Amino acid sequence: EVLGEYITPERIVVVSAEEKIGLDQLLNKTYKVCIETVADPAEFKKYWEEKIQPLKEEYRRNSSIDADGYINWAAGRAAAIALTPLPLADAAPLIINEVYMIHKLASLYGIAADKKTVSMIMGCSGGTIAGKLAATLIPGLKVPIAAGITYGIGKAAKAYFESGMTITSDDLKRKYLEGEREAKKIDWKR
Repeated sequence: EVLGEYITPERIVVVSAEEKIGLDQLLNKTYKVCIETVADPAEFKKYWEEKIQPLKEEYRRNSSIDADGYINWAAGRAAAIALTPLPLADAAPLIINEVYMIHKLASLYGIAADKKTVSMIMGCSGGTIAGKLAATLIPGLKVPIAAGITYGIGKAAKAYFESGMTITSDDLKRKYLEGEREAKKIDWKR
């Protein structure tokens, strides 16, 4: 957040060897710099495709699996939060849970998620807040609605970060709806 005051978020790469995050984003930025500055771009490109590209593909597969784990964890947590018996008492914790999930997914892909990014991803669900507020009034629907919305937002966020933040708002909304439909098949009460 502090860096974002001085540098645009697109130029920041979040990397952690310990948490195994951000390598793909760092390699993408490294490639762009190198291809523009090396003496023989064709030779560098050949080296990159032979040596680095296979590693990137493996890293992407692992990141995708980790992202799905974060999404499932956050949706399960949303289901647990939705068990709160008081109407409207779970709305704020559910939103906080989604924001946390978006930040975890962003860092997994080496992206610094700023407020604008979080707001855009959260907005893909359209009536998320209205849906949550309505769900808190109907005890039997609270758990699947809360988990489904969180799961859908997670799938949209994953698609957004995997695209390098280039996915259109229509595609983002589509990914959210696909995720929400997928979540309906899961028994969140278990």
